[in-house]
Amino acid sequence: MSEVDFLSKVYELETDRDIFDLYTEWAKSYEQDVIKNGYRTPERCASDLANVTTDRNLSILDMGCGTGYSGLALQKAGFTNIDGTDINPAMLEMARFRNIYNNVYLGTIEKPLPENISSYSVISAIGVIGSGAAPVELLKEILGAISPDTLFVFSLNEHTLKDPAFAGAIEESIDKGVCDLVSRSTGPHLEKLNTTSAVFVLKKI
Repeated sequence: MSEVDFLSKVYELETDRDIFDLYTEWAKSYEQDVIKNGYRTPERCASDLANVTTDRNLSILDMGCGTGYSGLALQKAGFTNIDGTDINPAMLEMARFRNIYNNVYLGTIEKPLPENISSYSVISAIGVIGSGAAPVELLKEILGAISPDTLFVFSLNEHTLKDPAFAGAIEESIDKGVCDLVSRSTGPHLEKLNTTSAVFVLKKI
């Protein structure tokens, strides 16, 4: 299966198990495939985070870290204290051997958040939440589990933004005083496919 097949198929998946199985199959070629298509969202997330804090030693939990490509973007932006977690062991095994993460944690579909999530100063979920990936409930779970003043940086691609549930969950969380919107930007996602994504930085109240 080519990278185009993977990238198109991911938006057709309906169940968590289907998504898990696809990413297991995709693990070995995932990074090469997205790089070929100009995957810009990780560096944009890292840049937007760097723009709102001067502390490069903040403890970061990279949710859905996959092969570690998202963590690499954070590292290139100057962040030095990063842990990673993912529910897919095939991808996490690749991340484990990169010189990026202090610790890596394997979650499950039923329990994706680690017990110590409230101890981190920053949570990143880069390319993790949305169509063909984690459901909107994960966004709500993360906001409910993190500590006050924690920064939460994440992206929603253009496919996901067509579903009002995702933007609605963010607006509802802000309106209810769960978090503040620190920044939002829109830019290239898979540049060679002419797709875009929005990057959000929220701060838990």
